Amino acid sequence: MRRRTRRSQRSQQMLTDINVTPFVDILLVVLIAFIISAPLITRSLPIELPQGNLRQENPENQTGNMVVAVDQNEKIFFQEKDYDIASLEAYLDKEKSIPRSRVVYLQLDRRVEHGYLIKLMLVFKNSGFTEVGLAFNEKDL
Repeated sequence: MRRRTRRSQRSQQMLTDINVTPFVDILLVVLIAFIISAPLITRSLPIELPQGNLRQENPENQTGNMVVAVDQNEKIFFQEKDYDIASLEAYLDKEKSIPRSRVVYLQLDRRVEHGYLIKLMLVFKNSGFTEVGLAFNEKDL
C-alpha cells in the first residue's frame, strides 16, 4: 500500500478547483463587442419615421375615459360624430369643456397607416390630453 503524504493530497485538491477568471474575461470581451456593434447594425435600417410637433399644455385634474375609433378609410368617430383629422383638431381646439386629464383610447383598423396614427396621437397631445393609448384585440397579435 502506498501512503499518501500531505503534499500529494494538497496538490490533488488544487487540481480539482476550476479557475473561472479566463471564462469571465472572455464573456466581458464578447459583451463589449456586442455593445459596440449593436448601434451600428440598427442605424443601417432604412426606416422613415413620421414627424410632428408636440405642444404641451397644463391638463385639468378630472378623470374619465374616451374612445376614439378610426375605420379603414381614416374616418374618425368621436363622441357620436365623424370627423377627418383637420376637423377633429379644430373641434378639440374650440371645445374646452372636455376635460384634458381624461384618458383617450384609440381604436384603429389594422389597415390604417402608422403615420396617420402618429398624426392622430399628436392632435390629442397638442390639444392638451396627457394620456393617449391604443386599444387592440389581444388575439389579433
